Parts: sequence; structure tokens; C-alpha cells
Amino acid sequence: MTTLRDRPRSRCLAGLGTVALATGVGLLLDRPYDNGQGWLGGFCAFLGLILLSMARQGTRVDPSGIRLVYPFRRRFVPWDHIVCFKEAEIRNPFGERTRKPAALLITGETLVVPGADRIASPLLHGVLFSSMRPATFPVLDRLEKERRNRQHRF
Repeated sequence: MTTLRDRPRSRCLAGLGTVALATGVGLLLDRPYDNGQGWLGGFCAFLGLILLSMARQGTRVDPSGIRLVYPFRRRFVPWDHIVCFKEAEIRNPFGERTRKPAALLITGETLVVPGADRIASPLLHGVLFSSMRPATFPVLDRLEKERRNRQHRF
């Protein structure tokens, strides 16, 4: 079983999570608590755990399908239910439309592929350098290649 994820994004989140968790634990171990130090330590430790769980997002590929590993849940999708992997327009929690790497299923449902999004794509490609080419998603390309190989085999 192979796990696919954007490595720079994963490493950045893991580094930030480790620093936040260590800061939180350091603040919680330093007694006596003064001026909300306990609350700040708890918040930093909680933030560190959230960032570390986001760093492990990815897509696991096995012979029978893919397992989408989100921060707090997993979902298995068999190969024969996947139509293609593509960049799709998805609404974020604030209602804004964004382009994300996704899997299109036979039912018409679109699933965001966890861990495939580039960490710098919104910042670099839209705000700072508008003349740059659009973001590419290497994980999405590898998944599409794997899907084609699996479907042509049977």
C-alpha cells in the first residue's frame, strides 16, 4: 500500500505542529501559572495536535481501491467507482468557490483528495504572481495514472 501526499505541505504542517505542541507542553509544565499561562499552553498543545493530524492527510493506494485519509476520518472508494481524478470547483466552509484536487465518482459525487493540495498554491499563484502558470498537483497526476493502469488491466 502506497501513501501519496504533497511532501512539502506535510513537512511544513508537521514542523509547525511539533513546535506548537512543544511550546504548549513547555508552558503547561512551567508552574505556577500566571496570567492565563495554562490557557495559552492548552491552546498551543491543542493547535499542535490539530496541525499534526492535518500533516498525516493523504491517499493510500491499494489493489482494490483508494483510502482517503482526512484529519479525523477515512473513506474507502473502490477503483470501479472512480470516473477520474481532476481539479474541481468546491465550496469551502465559508461558501467561497475554490479549485481543489478531487475524485469524480460514478454517482456524480466529487470528493476532495486529501493531502494533494499544494500549500503555497493560493498564495503564490493568485496573489503574488498573477503571471505564473496555474498550480499543478503531482499527487493528482499520479492517482490518475494509477487509475488508468488499474482500469486497463481488467
